[in-house]
Amino acid sequence: MKKVLVILLVVFLLGSVAYAKSDSSKGKGKDKPKTEAAEIEGKSTVGGSEMKAVKKAKNKEELKKMKKEKEKELDEEAAKMGGKKEKVYKKQNRVRAAVHSLLAMEGMAGGIGPEVSKIAREFNNSCKKTTDAEVKIEERSKMREIFMGGDEKAAEEIEVEVQKNRTLLERLKDLRNQAPSGDVKVVMDEQIQVITEENDRLKELAEKEKKLRGLFNW
Repeated sequence: MKKVLVILLVVFLLGSVAYAKSDSSKGKGKDKPKTEAAEIEGKSTVGGSEMKAVKKAKNKEELKKMKKEKEKELDEEAAKMGGKKEKVYKKQNRVRAAVHSLLAMEGMAGGIGPEVSKIAREFNNSCKKTTDAEVKIEERSKMREIFMGGDEKAAEEIEVEVQKNRTLLERLKDLRNQAPSGDVKVVMDEQIQVITEENDRLKELAEKEKKLRGLFNW
């Protein structure tokens, strides 16, 4: 029995080393995606180029067009990553596009505009953390999952952000009720729905991950 456990442990360690090497080699020769935080500040890290700060929309139609352009841009950036990172980023790009819309509508939102933008930045920071945690989960080797189960630390990181986002959503809903026009309310409702759906998905992901059990942690 001891020999079997030793053999299994060796296989697990070899699998972990192979995974670490493959993980470190990922992304070489690829452009690094711009971070949303950098974008919000008006700068991009892609190719050393700089981009303008988020343009403010004048009306609902212009905002809708800007959101579509942003979604396309984000998907193109994700496609450069390839593999499991692309899969994760494409899922969470819905929130990034929603953040962009909330920032772009500041001028339309009247007195609540600055507070809406502040909340959007907080959603953005949370999205960065949940994306990093989900990438860790997705890129975990199958061998590691068999022996060690789910990534509890990454799952807990996601749960913390999910709870923060619930509070932010409540604040955003309160502001929505103070919106100066029907168009602004409609736009805010759309972004609230997107962020809520993504937050629910992340909650389920974290719960599922924490339930995974490996041979070494039953």
